[in-house]
Amino acid sequence: MNTDTDNGLLLVLTGLPASGKDTIVRALLADSSLKLNRITTFATREIRKGEINGKDHYFVSKEQFRLLQKKGALLEHVKSGTTWKGTPKEPFINIIKFNHRCVWRIDPYRSIRTKTLFQKHFGKKMAEQLYNKTVTIFINVNDKETLKKRWLTRKKDEDIKQFEIRYAKDIEIFEKLKNKYDYIIDNDQNIEKTIEEIKTIITGATSQQESG
Repeated sequence: MNTDTDNGLLLVLTGLPASGKDTIVRALLADSSLKLNRITTFATREIRKGEINGKDHYFVSKEQFRLLQKKGALLEHVKSGTTWKGTPKEPFINIIKFNHRCVWRIDPYRSIRTKTLFQKHFGKKMAEQLYNKTVTIFINVNDKETLKKRWLTRKKDEDIKQFEIRYAKDIEIFEKLKNKYDYIIDNDQNIEKTIEEIKTIITGATSQQESG
């Protein structure tokens, strides 16, 4: 586990498609004792029913997104289909400057690039400080069929072909780089147990920082 003596914390949460990441993030944010804020990304797609601008994403036009890129306001960006998504730099700076505590929910490919991204945008010293405040967790589900059923239930606007593409890509990254994650948690059945396990990890990281 990577921790530091201050209270700032970056929880990087990733995992296989339909492994329960969004449900876990919502539960962590709802627990006020953890004092976590979500790192909200920018997206150029239309807002969907039930989504909240500034919570699920910052919904912007492609012109606004390009301006953010030009200003150097993004840590990273990626194109998914016709949609551009990007992560703002500011929350990461605030982790160092003001000891903010954040959860960053991203895909496996982007999760393994965190150290490189930190060095590129913040320089070696600050990148090391930030990485020392980072805890990385991969949410795994051992049964592919379970994931497929969850995907079809929740992703009504996406088909099984998209699941197969995502799964193949994510499982390949996981198998190659699973030793890079601080924790791998199997969320096969009881998601409440998974959430409590992650809360224990966060509390342990905080206790170690405070005692340091």
